[in-house]
Amino acid sequence: MNYADLLLPEPGQYINEKQLADTVLGELRSHFHIQREVSGRYPTGKALRLDAVLRPRDPGPWFDDEPVFGVEFKLPSRTNGYRDDAAQIRQAADYTYCEFDGYGRLGIFLCPSPVLGKLQSAQDVMTRHTNRVAEEGTIEYHRKWVASFWRASGRVFTDAELDAEARTARWKARKRLETIEAGARAEGFSSATHREQHRLLDQAGFLVRMMGGFGVGELMLHRTFGWTLLRSGDRLWSQLGEPVRRPTSLRPRLGSQ
Repeated sequence: MNYADLLLPEPGQYINEKQLADTVLGELRSHFHIQREVSGRYPTGKALRLDAVLRPRDPGPWFDDEPVFGVEFKLPSRTNGYRDDAAQIRQAADYTYCEFDGYGRLGIFLCPSPVLGKLQSAQDVMTRHTNRVAEEGTIEYHRKWVASFWRASGRVFTDAELDAEARTARWKARKRLETIEAGARAEGFSSATHREQHRLLDQAGFLVRMMGGFGVGELMLHRTFGWTLLRSGDRLWSQLGEPVRRPTSLRPRLGSQ
Protein backbone atom coordinates (compact mmCIF):
# COMPACT_ATOMS: atom_id res chain seq x y z
CA MET A 1 0.00 0.00 0.00
CA ASN A 2 1.31 3.41 -0.98
CA TYR A 3 0.64 5.60 2.05
CA ALA A 4 1.01 8.70 -0.11
CA ASP A 5 -2.43 7.82 -1.55
CA LEU A 6 -4.17 8.06 1.83
CA LEU A 7 -6.30 11.16 2.30
CA LEU A 8 -5.88 13.00 5.57
CA PRO A 9 -8.68 14.86 7.39
CA GLU A 10 -8.46 18.63 7.11
CA PRO A 11 -7.58 20.51 10.33
CA GLY A 12 -10.79 21.17 12.24
CA GLN A 13 -12.85 18.99 9.90
CA TYR A 14 -14.31 17.13 12.90
CA ILE A 15 -15.21 18.92 16.10
CA ASN A 16 -15.00 15.77 18.24
CA GLU A 17 -14.51 12.02 18.00
CA LYS A 18 -18.26 11.35 17.92
CA GLN A 19 -18.65 13.43 14.76
CA LEU A 20 -15.70 11.59 13.23
CA ALA A 21 -17.24 8.22 14.13
CA ASP A 22 -20.71 9.23 12.89
CA THR A 23 -19.30 10.34 9.54
CA VAL A 24 -17.11 7.29 8.90
CA LEU A 25 -19.59 4.70 10.15
CA GLY A 26 -22.31 6.34 8.06
CA GLU A 27 -20.13 5.67 5.00
CA LEU A 28 -19.61 2.05 6.03
CA ARG A 29 -23.15 1.17 7.06
CA SER A 30 -24.05 -0.37 3.69
CA HIS A 31 -21.08 -2.75 3.98
CA PHE A 32 -21.15 -3.70 7.67
CA HIS A 33 -23.45 -4.43 10.58
CA ILE A 34 -22.33 -1.88 13.17
CA GLN A 35 -22.67 -1.90 16.94
CA ARG A 36 -21.62 1.26 18.77
CA GLU A 37 -20.17 1.60 22.28
CA VAL A 38 -19.44 -2.08 22.91
CA SER A 39 -18.61 -2.99 26.49
CA GLY A 40 -15.59 -5.09 27.35
CA ARG A 41 -13.14 -5.92 30.11
CA TYR A 42 -9.41 -5.92 30.46
CA PRO A 43 -7.75 -9.12 31.73
CA THR A 44 -7.59 -7.35 35.11
CA GLY A 45 -11.39 -7.05 35.14
CA LYS A 46 -11.45 -3.30 34.52
CA ALA A 47 -14.37 -2.26 32.28
CA LEU A 48 -14.01 -0.32 29.02
CA ARG A 49 -16.01 0.68 25.95
CA LEU A 50 -14.95 0.25 22.34
CA ASP A 51 -16.26 2.82 19.87
CA ALA A 52 -17.65 0.28 17.39
CA VAL A 53 -17.65 -3.36 16.31
CA LEU A 54 -18.17 -4.12 12.61
CA ARG A 55 -19.32 -7.35 10.96
CA PRO A 56 -19.40 -7.62 7.12
CA ARG A 57 -22.89 -7.94 5.65
CA ASP A 58 -21.42 -10.43 3.17
CA PRO A 59 -18.85 -12.54 5.07
CA GLY A 60 -18.33 -14.95 2.17
CA PRO A 61 -15.29 -13.32 0.53
CA TRP A 62 -13.48 -12.80 3.83
CA PHE A 63 -10.82 -15.17 5.18
CA ASP A 64 -12.52 -15.65 8.56
CA ASP A 65 -15.67 -17.74 8.71
CA GLU A 66 -17.20 -15.10 10.99
CA PRO A 67 -15.25 -11.91 10.29
CA VAL A 68 -15.56 -9.22 12.93
CA PHE A 69 -13.32 -6.41 14.17
CA GLY A 70 -13.31 -3.36 16.39
CA VAL A 71 -12.71 0.27 15.49
CA GLU A 72 -11.49 3.02 17.81
CA PHE A 73 -11.73 6.63 16.65
CA LYS A 74 -9.20 9.30 17.60
CA LEU A 75 -9.17 12.92 16.52
CA PRO A 76 -5.97 13.56 14.55
CA SER A 77 -3.45 15.57 16.53
CA ARG A 78 -1.21 16.54 13.58
CA THR A 79 1.84 15.99 15.74
CA ASN A 80 5.04 14.47 14.45
CA GLY A 81 6.27 12.93 17.69
CA TYR A 82 6.28 9.35 18.87
CA ARG A 83 4.62 10.19 22.20
CA ASP A 84 1.07 10.66 20.85
CA ASP A 85 1.55 7.87 18.30
CA ALA A 86 2.67 5.48 21.02
CA ALA A 87 -0.25 6.36 23.32
CA GLN A 88 -2.82 5.46 20.64
CA ILE A 89 -1.00 2.29 19.62
CA ARG A 90 -0.60 1.21 23.24
CA GLN A 91 -4.31 1.67 23.94
CA ALA A 92 -5.32 -0.25 20.81
CA ALA A 93 -2.82 -3.03 21.55
CA ASP A 94 -4.22 -3.31 25.09
CA TYR A 95 -7.72 -3.64 23.62
CA THR A 96 -6.68 -6.73 21.64
CA TYR A 97 -6.28 -8.58 24.96
CA CYS A 98 -9.75 -7.58 26.18
CA GLU A 99 -12.94 -9.63 26.05
CA PHE A 100 -15.84 -7.77 24.44
CA ASP A 101 -19.43 -8.70 25.21
CA GLY A 102 -20.69 -11.15 22.59
CA TYR A 103 -17.47 -11.09 20.57
CA GLY A 104 -14.52 -12.19 22.68
CA ARG A 105 -11.12 -10.83 21.64
CA LEU A 106 -11.02 -8.57 18.61
CA GLY A 107 -8.51 -7.13 16.21
CA ILE A 108 -8.59 -3.35 16.54
CA PHE A 109 -8.40 -0.75 13.78
CA LEU A 110 -7.57 2.87 14.54
CA CYS A 111 -9.26 5.65 12.59
CA PRO A 112 -7.47 7.64 11.40
CA SER A 113 -4.01 6.10 11.45
CA PRO A 114 -1.69 7.14 14.29
CA VAL A 115 1.00 7.66 11.65
CA LEU A 116 -1.01 10.68 10.51
CA GLY A 117 1.63 13.13 11.73
CA LYS A 118 4.36 11.37 9.76
CA LEU A 119 2.22 11.27 6.63
CA GLN A 120 1.25 14.93 6.95
CA SER A 121 4.87 15.95 7.49
CA ALA A 122 5.96 13.94 4.46
CA GLN A 123 3.37 15.79 2.38
CA ASP A 124 4.28 19.20 3.81
CA VAL A 125 8.06 18.88 3.69
CA MET A 126 8.33 20.21 0.13
CA THR A 127 6.32 23.33 0.98
CA ARG A 128 8.33 23.95 4.13
CA HIS A 129 11.62 23.51 2.27
CA THR A 130 10.58 25.83 -0.57
CA ASN A 131 9.46 28.51 1.89
CA ARG A 132 12.66 28.17 3.90
CA VAL A 133 14.90 28.52 0.86
CA ALA A 134 12.94 31.56 -0.33
CA GLU A 135 13.07 33.22 3.09
CA GLU A 136 16.74 32.53 3.78
CA GLY A 137 17.61 33.81 0.31
CA THR A 138 16.66 37.38 1.25
CA ILE A 139 19.00 39.92 2.79
CA GLU A 140 16.19 41.18 5.04
CA TYR A 141 15.87 37.75 6.73
CA HIS A 142 19.56 37.75 7.65
CA ARG A 143 19.55 41.43 8.64
CA LYS A 144 16.83 40.68 11.21
CA TRP A 145 18.63 37.60 12.48
CA VAL A 146 22.03 39.30 12.81
CA ALA A 147 20.54 42.45 14.38
CA SER A 148 18.67 40.38 16.95
CA PHE A 149 21.82 38.44 17.85
CA TRP A 150 24.01 41.54 18.11
CA ARG A 151 21.47 43.43 20.24
CA ALA A 152 21.16 40.47 22.61
CA SER A 153 24.95 40.47 23.04
CA GLY A 154 25.01 44.23 23.62
CA ARG A 155 26.92 45.06 20.48
CA VAL A 156 26.59 48.56 18.96
CA PHE A 157 26.64 48.52 15.14
CA THR A 158 26.02 50.67 12.10
CA ASP A 159 23.71 49.94 9.17
CA ALA A 160 26.75 49.37 6.95
CA GLU A 161 28.18 46.78 9.37
CA LEU A 162 24.77 45.08 9.58
CA ASP A 163 24.43 44.92 5.78
CA ALA A 164 27.89 43.45 5.38
CA GLU A 165 27.29 40.78 8.02
CA ALA A 166 23.88 39.96 6.55
CA ARG A 167 25.44 39.39 3.11
CA THR A 168 28.02 37.08 4.68
CA ALA A 169 25.32 35.19 6.58
CA ARG A 170 23.30 34.76 3.39
CA TRP A 171 26.35 33.41 1.55
CA LYS A 172 27.01 30.91 4.38
CA ALA A 173 23.35 29.82 4.33
CA ARG A 174 23.52 29.17 0.60
CA LYS A 175 26.73 27.13 0.99
CA ARG A 176 25.16 25.16 3.83
CA LEU A 177 22.10 24.32 1.71
CA GLU A 178 24.35 23.35 -1.21
CA THR A 179 26.28 21.01 1.10
CA ILE A 180 23.05 19.44 2.38
CA GLU A 181 21.76 18.93 -1.17
CA ALA A 182 25.07 17.43 -2.30
CA GLY A 183 25.02 15.03 0.65
CA ALA A 184 21.49 13.90 -0.20
CA ARG A 185 22.44 13.28 -3.85
CA ALA A 186 25.49 11.32 -2.71
CA GLU A 187 23.14 9.06 -0.74
CA GLY A 188 21.10 8.39 -3.86
CA PHE A 189 18.28 10.87 -3.30
CA SER A 190 17.23 13.47 -5.84
CA SER A 191 17.25 16.18 -3.18
CA ALA A 192 17.37 16.82 0.56
CA THR A 193 13.59 17.15 0.48
CA HIS A 194 13.27 13.71 -1.08
CA ARG A 195 15.56 12.30 1.63
CA GLU A 196 13.43 13.84 4.39
CA GLN A 197 10.23 12.49 2.84
CA HIS A 198 11.81 9.05 2.62
CA ARG A 199 12.83 9.23 6.30
CA LEU A 200 9.34 10.16 7.45
CA LEU A 201 7.68 7.47 5.36
CA ASP A 202 10.19 4.92 6.69
CA GLN A 203 9.16 5.89 10.22
CA ALA A 204 5.51 5.49 9.27
CA GLY A 205 6.26 2.07 7.77
CA PHE A 206 7.98 0.95 10.95
CA LEU A 207 5.00 2.02 13.04
CA VAL A 208 2.41 0.23 10.90
CA ARG A 209 4.44 -3.00 10.89
CA MET A 210 4.80 -2.82 14.66
CA MET A 211 1.06 -2.18 15.02
CA GLY A 212 0.26 -5.16 12.80
CA GLY A 213 2.35 -7.39 15.03
CA PHE A 214 0.15 -6.30 17.94
CA GLY A 215 -3.07 -7.05 16.03
CA VAL A 216 -3.75 -3.36 15.38
CA GLY A 217 -4.65 -1.99 11.95
CA GLU A 218 -5.83 1.26 10.41
CA LEU A 219 -9.05 2.51 8.85
CA MET A 220 -8.17 5.29 6.40
CA LEU A 221 -9.62 7.04 3.35
CA HIS A 222 -7.79 6.15 0.12
CA ARG A 223 -7.99 8.39 -2.94
CA THR A 224 -8.81 5.40 -5.21
CA PHE A 225 -10.37 2.71 -3.00
CA GLY A 226 -12.40 4.84 -0.58
CA TRP A 227 -12.46 3.83 3.09
CA THR A 228 -9.88 1.10 3.47
CA LEU A 229 -8.85 -1.39 6.15
CA LEU A 230 -5.08 -1.80 6.45
CA ARG A 231 -2.88 -3.94 8.62
CA SER A 232 0.92 -3.98 8.47
CA GLY A 233 0.56 -1.82 5.37
CA ASP A 234 -1.53 -4.44 3.53
CA ARG A 235 -5.03 -3.70 2.25
CA LEU A 236 -7.61 -6.09 3.74
CA TRP A 237 -10.79 -4.44 2.46
CA SER A 238 -11.93 -1.27 0.72
CA GLN A 239 -15.21 0.37 -0.28
CA LEU A 240 -14.47 0.19 -3.99
CA GLY A 241 -12.64 -3.12 -3.99
CA GLU A 242 -13.14 -6.47 -2.36
CA PRO A 243 -11.85 -8.18 0.76
CA VAL A 244 -8.35 -9.43 0.09
CA ARG A 245 -8.39 -13.05 1.15
CA ARG A 246 -5.06 -13.10 2.97
CA PRO A 247 -4.31 -16.23 5.04
CA THR A 248 -4.44 -14.29 8.30
CA SER A 249 -7.35 -13.76 10.62
CA LEU A 250 -8.82 -10.45 11.72
CA ARG A 251 -8.66 -11.83 15.24
CA PRO A 252 -5.53 -11.05 17.28
CA ARG A 253 -2.95 -13.81 17.44
CA LEU A 254 -2.23 -15.87 20.55
CA GLY A 255 1.45 -16.27 21.31
CA SER A 256 3.42 -17.29 18.21
CA GLN A 257 0.36 -18.33 16.19
